[in-house]
Amino acid sequence: MAFPGVVFFLVLAVLQFFIIADGLVSWFRIDWLLAVHCAALLSGLPLFASFHLMNGSRS
Repeated sequence: MAFPGVVFFLVLAVLQFFIIADGLVSWFRIDWLLAVHCAALLSGLPLFASFHLMNGSRS
């Protein structure tokens, strides 16, 4: 790992993913597959992936 903050951000993003997906299924009664896609978009996982790709292109 490049720095310890990456682990914290990854754990935070994964927890946020599950909280958003559970809320979409529970509160809005949408399909779980659609909830997974929406949660992945909103949770910060794309931000982490782009940050990882950006750091990988520098090396």
